[in-house]
Amino acid sequence: STCDRLRDELHSGEWTENEWNTIRNVCLEHVELEILLVEAELGMKAMFDEGDESGGGRGSRRGFQSGPSSRKLRQQMRSKRISDKGWYQGARRYEIVDNFLSQHVKNVWELGDEIRMRILSGIGSSFDLALNNPAGMVALVEAVEVYERANDQYKSLHDENDMPNQTLHFTDMRAAALSQIYQDFELRGLEVFRGVHMQQADTAEEDQGLNAQFTSVLRAATELVAEIEVVQSDIAPCFPPHWAIEVLWSACVAHVCSNQIIQQIGGPDGHALPDLTVTQLLDLVA
Repeated sequence: STCDRLRDELHSGEWTENEWNTIRNVCLEHVELEILLVEAELGMKAMFDEGDESGGGRGSRRGFQSGPSSRKLRQQMRSKRISDKGWYQGARRYEIVDNFLSQHVKNVWELGDEIRMRILSGIGSSFDLALNNPAGMVALVEAVEVYERANDQYKSLHDENDMPNQTLHFTDMRAAALSQIYQDFELRGLEVFRGVHMQQADTAEEDQGLNAQFTSVLRAATELVAEIEVVQSDIAPCFPPHWAIEVLWSACVAHVCSNQIIQQIGGPDGHALPDLTVTQLLDLVA
């Protein structure tokens, strides 16, 4: 089947130099299967609503271009009329459509879950990937965007009132991808601070150790903030503007740095502030 072939392509490309391009190519074909099934569900349920046995209902008139596979599905659906009175009424008639499409839906959306896992595994190291292999990063982003474009096109063609009984939705890739990117940025920031804490852990004099750690934490925070230039020049160009990667990086760095600084000043109430030197207080304000 098509799903089996795409699954084989997905896994055969793993750990190869064309891995990210392979994922993008698989996504381009996979989203066509999702479009077919989403349109098939809407069109078949519209047939029931309008009593149009030709399958032309408003869903198919206003939807994506109908191909041979879509026509074949509608023909098979018409051949499976289960009631001797014709179409079932109410919710039962929609169950016919859902049951008929269920196996196709299961295969296609399970493949979508596998694709999403592969995309997230690559995006999980997005900072390094964008720096070392920008073409690969772009391919992964394009793989995510094919689903978003299909969803946007579908919504532009169909009013919400056209699909009150729609149960199928395109695989959500972008939200998961942005969440994974945030985690990657966060881990990068935490690694910087973890290194600072390890360097100061063996300081002989406690007072000197605390002072050095405070200074090192502020320096690490400054370095992370300064990396916004790298993000803007080398990483953000791999992503569409609406992903707002610079904002994502800034929000993540602000969160990590503020937590580290709050620990240094004795918590949200600043219990350690009286113990800080004037120089440290000035550095903190700066």
